[in-house]
Amino acid sequence: MDFWYQSDDKMIGQRIALDKFEKFETALMENQINSESVCVDVGANIGYYTLLLAIKVKRVYAIEPGGESFLILKKNVEVNNLKNVVLLNIGASDKKEKKYLIRDKNNQGNSQISDKFGERILTNALDNILINEQKISLIKIDTQGWEPKVIEGAKKVIKRDAPTIFLEYTPGEYGDNKMINFLKKNYQNIWSINDFAEVPWPIFSGVKVLGKNGYADLFLKNKMELGDYMTMLKNVKYKKFIKGIMNSICQK
Repeated sequence: MDFWYQSDDKMIGQRIALDKFEKFETALMENQINSESVCVDVGANIGYYTLLLAIKVKRVYAIEPGGESFLILKKNVEVNNLKNVVLLNIGASDKKEKKYLIRDKNNQGNSQISDKFGERILTNALDNILINEQKISLIKIDTQGWEPKVIEGAKKVIKRDAPTIFLEYTPGEYGDNKMINFLKKNYQNIWSINDFAEVPWPIFSGVKVLGKNGYADLFLKNKMELGDYMTMLKNVKYKKFIKGIMNSICQK
């Protein structure tokens, strides 16, 4: 498969080319899909996960608000002749409106939606975008602090389908726990991919574990399968795993 990126894109493009980009997340995500899956890539950037999903599933919605990133995403979809990708040059949010996107010149994956400054963009809710889809299998969300707005705009889909979710969680950006409380009510299993260990929710307050500026990549799924556990065991970092268990015991 061909993959295009800017030559100075060290954070994403070059790591993909060197096969060093989010290998555990990749393996875990591939275990969630089949030929009938409909998936959503929120914050698709230049298309790594979009392409990964598109070659194996029925349809992918690739959502990317950044103009420059979207052009590369579009090229990657077109050069690989992927007809099952719906390309949307918008931001996912809680409603349809005009916003701004602040670009990080040093990290193409670190753009942030803003109320006041940056590149002018349009947003819409996933519940609106996906209104004609009967079932959503998987949603990947990486929006640099905008995740609560994305989840707020996808509540109908989440309650109806309980899709597997891959979510970047940055509690210091949010201001409250509304998003995580909603997700806890709708998902039986919420795992921290960073530690490769199940996160016990009474302990995982976000601020306490991660710190004000910390983040975790979360994996949310109602019914875990054997393949999920096998993927985790193959990739587990045992020192982190044991440390996480010890911290959990000490905090009880």
